[in-house]
Amino acid sequence: MGVVRIRPEGKPTKPTRTATPPSNGSADAGRLMLTLAAGIAFGHAQAVCDLFLRRVCGWIPAPDDMATLALDAAPGWVLAVDQTRLVAMALGLICFGLLAGRDAWQRLGAVLLALGTWRLTATVSLRLMAGWPTTFGGRELLTAYPTPVFVPVWMLVVIALGLIGLGLGALKLSRLGKG
Repeated sequence: MGVVRIRPEGKPTKPTRTATPPSNGSADAGRLMLTLAAGIAFGHAQAVCDLFLRRVCGWIPAPDDMATLALDAAPGWVLAVDQTRLVAMALGLICFGLLAGRDAWQRLGAVLLALGTWRLTATVSLRLMAGWPTTFGGRELLTAYPTPVFVPVWMLVVIALGLIGLGLGALKLSRLGKG
């Protein structure tokens, strides 16, 4: 948005642009809270989809039955469709984060916060709904890769907490840059 000034002789000057609009702390916090809420909602939706695919359809093995043979028995299209779901959810959260921030650090922080919250909420929701994971040392199946990968649950939690921590750090850098 430009600012137009009127010269004393009555002619307008050229509009000037500011790199970052002035910050409104409560509006910034509100946008970031909405991004956090989106991360929680997307994480729970992921857990519901995982639970449906594992328990109701039986196509993808549950964490307590992580036999590769069970995964091989799943129709190929199921993993392909699940991968598109994961990409769509990640892109949605990235868009939320980019829209929430007013500068580059806020945008980065909001994106990282949303993605970390998504992963952490998915793990917690699965635990509450289905009793998975039974331990932090248990394995979880990640289908977002061309070849599904089994990883320890603790690794997913550490990555999620790391993303959240980096996001909070980026938001702090944004505040320091405005001070």
